[in-house]
Order: sequence, then C-alpha cells, then structure tokens
Amino acid sequence: MQTLNIVLGDLNYFNKHTINDNFTPLGCGYIATYLKKLYGRDITISIFKDPLQLLEYVKTNHVHFIGLSLYFWNHSMNHVVISKLRRLHGRKVQIILGGPSIDTIEEEQKKILQQFSEINAIVENEGELGFSNIIKEFLSGSNRLWEYPIDGVTFLQGKDLVKGNPIGLTIDLGTLGSPYLEGLMDTFIEGPFRPLVQTSRGCPYTCKFCVSGKNNCKPRKFPIEQVKEEITFVTKKFVNRLHFTLYIADENFGIFPRDVDIAMHIKENSTNLGYPSNVYFYNDKRFTNHSKKVIEILGDINNIGLTISLQSENKEALKAIKRKNLSSEEIDTAIAWASKRNIQITTEAIFGLPYETLDSFTGLLERSVQRGFDSILCYNLFIMDGIELNRDSYRKKYSLLTKYRLVGSNYGIIKGEFCCESEEVVVSTRHFSFEDFKTIRELNFMFYNIYSLDLYKWFFNAFVNFNLPLVRFLTQFMNPNKKHKWPVEYLKFLEDFKTAYLSELCTSKEDLEHKMRAIYEKNNKEVDVPLKLNVFFGARLIYFEKWLPEVLKTHLQTFDVDIEQQLIFEEALSLCQKERINLRNIEENQNHYLTVNYDFISWKKEKYLTTIKNKRMKSKRLLFTVVPYAKKAILSFREECGHFNSLDFYYLAVDTLVPRSSKLLYGLSYD
Repeated sequence: MQTLNIVLGDLNYFNKHTINDNFTPLGCGYIATYLKKLYGRDITISIFKDPLQLLEYVKTNHVHFIGLSLYFWNHSMNHVVISKLRRLHGRKVQIILGGPSIDTIEEEQKKILQQFSEINAIVENEGELGFSNIIKEFLSGSNRLWEYPIDGVTFLQGKDLVKGNPIGLTIDLGTLGSPYLEGLMDTFIEGPFRPLVQTSRGCPYTCKFCVSGKNNCKPRKFPIEQVKEEITFVTKKFVNRLHFTLYIADENFGIFPRDVDIAMHIKENSTNLGYPSNVYFYNDKRFTNHSKKVIEILGDINNIGLTISLQSENKEALKAIKRKNLSSEEIDTAIAWASKRNIQITTEAIFGLPYETLDSFTGLLERSVQRGFDSILCYNLFIMDGIELNRDSYRKKYSLLTKYRLVGSNYGIIKGEFCCESEEVVVSTRHFSFEDFKTIRELNFMFYNIYSLDLYKWFFNAFVNFNLPLVRFLTQFMNPNKKHKWPVEYLKFLEDFKTAYLSELCTSKEDLEHKMRAIYEKNNKEVDVPLKLNVFFGARLIYFEKWLPEVLKTHLQTFDVDIEQQLIFEEALSLCQKERINLRNIEENQNHYLTVNYDFISWKKEKYLTTIKNKRMKSKRLLFTVVPYAKKAILSFREECGHFNSLDFYYLAVDTLVPRSSKLLYGLSYD
C-alpha cells in the first residue's frame, strides 16, 4: 500500500512587524504525534507555518491530505492557499479545516463550509480524534470517504450538511505524545518562532466572547513528566534568546494542585539555566491556594503577575456573557496578598459587551485604578468565528453594529495573490453610540500607555491618589481645549492617532482589502508602518515626542491642586523623565541620581494605595540602575532587531520586551 502523505498547516504572515506573532505550531504537532502513533509507517507528515513553503512542498510532492488550522488572523490567507492547492491538484487532494474558529452548531458550520467551498470537511473542537477518524476511514479502503458520517467531522453533500457524532473534548491527553520530544518541532526551534507549551486542556467557564466558552468541560491534564521534559527541552533550545517569552497555552494555568510542581520546575530552569526570563500564562479565574502558589513561585519572571480579569462589572452585561466575577472583598484580599509579596496585579476590561454603557465602563476603569491594579488592559470587543456572540441570534438580540480593521500587519502577497486579515470590532449597540466608542478607544490608548508601558505612571497614580478624576483628565488630554495655544507637535500627534484609529475602520472586509492592497502597492509591495496602533503610537509617544511633560503640567492647571500636591507632581514628573532606559545605549544615565522628598519606592510596593503625602521623608537620592535580567534581555533583543530603523526598532521593543515595567525602565534604589 502506498504511504499516505499528510500536510498540516498552522499558517501565519512573515514580515518585519510579525516577529512577535509567530509561535511553534503546537496544535498541528499534537495531531501529527497522535496520527503517527495510530498509523506509524503507513503515513508521512509534514508541518508548515510559512504558506510559501507549504505551497512549494505540495507543488513537488504528491499529497493526499492537507489539514489547516483556521483562526481570525489567517482566514484570508487560508482562502488563498486553498484556492492555489485546488489549482495545483484539483480534487485529488483532501483539504480539511479545523481550529478555534470552527463553531459547534450546525448553522455556523454550514457558513464556514460555504465560505470555504473548496474544502472537503471541517473538524470541530480538538483535531486529533476527528482528523484521525478521516484517515481511518480512508485507509479502510472503502473509497467512499465523503458518503457517510464521520464522528467529529462535518461536510456538505450538495446543500445538505452531513455531521458525524460529536466527540466533544474527550481525548486522553496521555495518548498524544510530545511534538517537542519526538522531534516534530525541530524546524521551529530556530528563527523567529516563540515557544508554546501546554500542560492541560479545557476550560470550565462559559464566557460567550471566548472560543473556549462554547464548551463547558472538565479540564484534562497532560502527563506531568512529559510536561517537565518539554519545558527543559525548550529551555535548553532558547537559552540564548532571553527576550523570547515562554507561553503556556493552557486556558487556566494554576487550576490544578500539580501546577505548583510545574511552576517550580519552570523557576528552577530559569534560575539554573537562565531561561525563561519571562513566562506568559492565564492564571485560574478563581483565587485558589494553588493558583496563589504558582504566581508566588514564578515571581518576577511572571509576565503579568496575578490576573483578575473583570471584563465588566455591569450586572446585566455579566449575565449576558455568562460570567461571574470575584466579589469586591475577594478582589481586595487578592490585591492585599499581591502587595505584600511585591507581585504585579493585572485586570482586563472589555468595552462593547451587551448592556455595557459609557458610564458603567468608565466607572470600572476608575475603580480599577483606585483598587491598586498595576496593569489595566482595556480592550474593544471584537467578534470572531467560533464564539457564541458571533452567532446571528446574539448579534440581533443585542443589536451589535460592527466595523472591520486589520489584524496587526497581517497582509501581503502569496504567489501573486493579495490577502489581508480583519477583525470585526463592535462599535455600537443599543446601549452605547459610536461617539461613546470613540471616547473609549482613546481611553483604551491612554490606559495602554500608562498601565502597560508605564508612561508617566508616577504622575498619573499621584493624580488618582489625590482623588482627582483620571478619566476626565485623560479625555481632556485626548481632546484639548482648542482656545489654548498648545505645542504644534502635540496637536499633530493627536491628529495622527485619531486619523489612524478612525481610518482603520472599514464597513466590510472587501473595503479593508481594497484599502490595504492600495497601501501595499504604493509602498513597493512591503508592509507599511506597524498597524498595532496602540504599540506604534505608544512607542512614538515614549521615544519621539518631547512635549509631554509640559502638556501634562498645563492640563493639571485646570484641576484643583494644593501647594504640596503640586510639589509631588513636580517630583513625579522628574522621576518619569529619568527612569526610562535608552535601549540603543543602555549605559546612558546609569548611576545617575534624582533627589526626592517622598518615598516613591515604598509607595509603589503598597500598590499606590497609601497616601503619598504621608510618604514625606528627608531628602534622599534615587539611584537608577539597569537590573541584570533586563540588560540581558535588551542585549538579546538588540542582537535580533538592532538593524531596524528607529521607529521599527522601538515599536518592536515595546511589543517584545515584556513585562515592560521591568525591562524598559531602570531599577530604583536609594543611594
């Protein structure tokens, strides 16, 4: 019997602005290891991230099956690749789509099959069982592959949907094997690929804005010894690339007691071998003892510390998305716990959910600052295939009005054909207007700068500490009184940002593609300026705009501030201007001093919750130093990206060097 040749693709864009968006194709790796265990020498499997490499391989090799992972960030690319595959091999090759964008209800599955009319079938939920059932049917020699239902698989016969029995999330993870340890990830260890590891699968929560929310399931665990071996393997392979974050792909890492043991293993690798210096994961939504221990063990290598994602505190909104938050008392307890251990604490908020209003959302932002969150990530809701809010019934029920914008810098030409990716952003509902959306979009940008990039954070936290209205200040900053004579560069910056975020919104995917094609052609078939707008304009504001301190002082004059508060603001501004590292020359300002009269260091340790006026002390000198792990990460980043022009260099630095508060800023101590 002829060996069955299988190709798996987790495709992505490759350009200078997608460096941080390319991960090891772990999902395809698990499917490949599972198929190899089942069918051994009867099959050969190749895995691809680059669409050009996949097309070249298929052009010169006879391939029987191609499985592609579908996400909102490669939807258009998959269309182009599938079309070209059909031109190469007609109907001889079987093409299957899977991944998070495949919904579980028939109505949505039929839409996908109609959108991708050239494919043979889709696999819902986890790909291993459904895809292996297709291979099993083919190898049985029946020659009737698409005539009868296959479990876990859906396809069309004419206009009729043929659907096998649902398999849910049932596979025994102990049967999958390890793509890393079995050599299937070797191609993706070098180059730009960021490492992913997975210790468990499944989410017990049912949030309707998340692809995992449609499956209410009991999480399952990979064998712990395999997990530890994978972490050690990845550590040794990436030890010379310290600016590469290790990503844990679990929906809720820390949900199991054994995760404490895994966290200790990661920390031991970091201490003994030097990698990872930064770990990114979503901790369990509940504040359990083992979740606490995981966060405490990983300490300063944990990307965002303890995360308590509120998303909303509007009761009707939470009910509509089937979400239950921690109580106020539990949140305060968690913040106090993190404060005592000097652990960063993060929250996330999503604007655009059903029933959310401008007032309810800005109230959430104000409360989040007052509670002492170090990082406040403010997002606009976007709708994607695979989530419940995308279904027609939900769109109509909540009157979701949307527009389309580009996903990062995900656009370009594949074998002569242009493609670009879009995300569908909610810009109004029955409960908020497009003008409200614009207000929140601008606050989104400022909160990103302050609470992700630590832009003048001492100044803004003093503002909150004095019970002054932060949202009003930031709204005023983004919409200054035109009667005042402002620096021309300030007004130009605001104009550029507003033009950018409004012009990125298109009424349809076709309009977006037409616009991006024109930009691409005009720029000699190269990606233009980076299109993660918060990152791009944040980098510009931090590293290129010199007017910020004086503009902040001018806006401050419109608020009622006493003499001592004014002195504190002056000190805070001086500290903000000196604390940022020159990434091109990290020794600059090293061992420089600033004399202060308030204990800013202890104020920060206490999550800025104590009264800064009570931190008055005898004058001391603050010493600015580059902490060793930050220096190593910066030098590692510079080795990879130092050749880029200034704007691209600082954009990538802001996007890459996380957490920014510990790698982009000097460490502080008293002399």
